[in-house]
Amino acid sequence: MGEEQYRNINMIPVTEFRQFSEQQPAFRVLKPWWDVFTDYLSVAMLMIGVFGCTLQMCYERALHWYAKYFPYLVLIHTLVFMLCSNFWFKFPGSSSKIEHFISILGKCFDSPWTTRALSEVSGEDSEEKDSRKNNMSRSNTTQSGPEGSLVNSQSLKSIPEKFVVDKSTAGALDKKEGEQAKALFEKVKKFRLHVEEDTVFEITELQSLKLEIIKNVMIPATIAQLDNLQELSLHQCSVKIHSAALSFLKENLKVLSVKFDDMRELPPWMYGLRNLEELYLVGSLSHDISRNVTLESLRDLKSLKILSIKSNVSKIPQAVVDVSSHLQKMCIHNDGTKLVMLNNLKKMTNLTELELVHCDLERIPHAVFSLLSLQELDLKENNLKSIEEIVSFQHLRKLTVLKLWHNSITYIPEHIKKLTSLERLSFSHNKIENS
Repeated sequence: MGEEQYRNINMIPVTEFRQFSEQQPAFRVLKPWWDVFTDYLSVAMLMIGVFGCTLQMCYERALHWYAKYFPYLVLIHTLVFMLCSNFWFKFPGSSSKIEHFISILGKCFDSPWTTRALSEVSGEDSEEKDSRKNNMSRSNTTQSGPEGSLVNSQSLKSIPEKFVVDKSTAGALDKKEGEQAKALFEKVKKFRLHVEEDTVFEITELQSLKLEIIKNVMIPATIAQLDNLQELSLHQCSVKIHSAALSFLKENLKVLSVKFDDMRELPPWMYGLRNLEELYLVGSLSHDISRNVTLESLRDLKSLKILSIKSNVSKIPQAVVDVSSHLQKMCIHNDGTKLVMLNNLKKMTNLTELELVHCDLERIPHAVFSLLSLQELDLKENNLKSIEEIVSFQHLRKLTVLKLWHNSITYIPEHIKKLTSLERLSFSHNKIENS
């Protein structure tokens, strides 16, 4: 009976399971060697699992319970691995985009325009390359039509609307191939628009969006589809914004982070985000030796509670003073530039957290002792040597955290015992000597 069951099971060929491990043939161009190895491993595990199941049925009574069910576990695990590895190639939302991309890629490979264009770029024959440059310069002097060349850009919106083959390559590329290249370019452009833009704004659960190193990017009106968006990060981007998108951000954006190399990368529309609660600026705010800050007024940011500036300021910008009445946390992280003229701190009556890091402070600023709501103070990486005025902190009844680490303090005064409200006091990385 066992042999008969064994023969019946062997009538099912292993090729029946091939559909679980095979993807569309076109998708193979996207598979690296480790994925191919995984496929072969999965097939081997599948064969072992099927073979083990047949043996289990033949010798069911003679096997231990673990050995009895082990082949089934191997078989189930293998099927799960196959399903997981093929999920994105079968899922309709991603499969259609992959198929579209591969079809375009295939046309690129098959196009004679691509082959000839690559041979032109490779410049294997330097003499022909030089003569081609000379022909180009002569043709440019007489050319008056709308022809242009494809311009490389990091920005999605900077792709030109028209693409016509340069006349300098007219000898190598005929008119028909030029039209094929233009059609192929339009398909690539539409594919990028579909994948890089539209699909992002279809993720309605998105809460944080980060754009990094993109020039001349345009925030479209479709950003309003992101109902849960509250945080936006712009790192080294020059950004323009649609009016409808700006209206949406004014109402919904809570956190904005801007990292910039040039002041022109600071978006002018950020000053009108009336519901913004947290603003983080990283970059140089001063162009000249006098360290005059060119930051515009923040007075329209009525809801701003947290402001962090990592820059090279020599004084607290007037734009910060404009929001001093409702600011709760302020962080100034300098690059070693000396921070002076701190009397404006007295106006920040609701400040609960203050960080003045790497500002070359030699004494604890007296204006700090006027901040009666202050709970945490961090003066890390300054040039503090003497802290005799620390006794004045006893008037700040709410102060619980005081960080004077990474300075040049040589001793701790005895009247520090009067700071009874402190819960955390940090003096690490100083020059304190045991007495």
